[in-house]
Amino acid sequence: MNNGQTVTERQSAQATLELYSSAHKWLVIPIVVILVAFTPQYFATFTSEPWAYHIHAWAAIAWYSLMISQPYLATRGKIRNHRKWGMVGLIVAGAFIATGLIITPTNVYFGLIGGVLRCSPVNFSSA
Repeated sequence: MNNGQTVTERQSAQATLELYSSAHKWLVIPIVVILVAFTPQYFATFTSEPWAYHIHAWAAIAWYSLMISQPYLATRGKIRNHRKWGMVGLIVAGAFIATGLIITPTNVYFGLIGGVLRCSPVNFSSA
């Protein structure tokens, strides 16, 4: 099945996929940096954080995990799974954005009352 594509178009699409064949490996680096960066602010205080923060964190991790898996699926010819998980990703990204909007007023409130986060650059010099 060529889906109406010419040989040149198929070759071009294949060459493009080959360019991104190891993108999933490179996308692991930012998630590691993000998880390390949020350890003092979130993971170290996990039990005292509100549920909205947990849902936001889980949505973020799920969304980014999908971002890592998408190029892997596409470049391995698993287009049906790529598309299916892409649709799931729209819902997860929506949840990430919605929960971000929900927790923003809390973050602004703590900023206004001087509730500086436990690990802010302001505190680095006094350590």
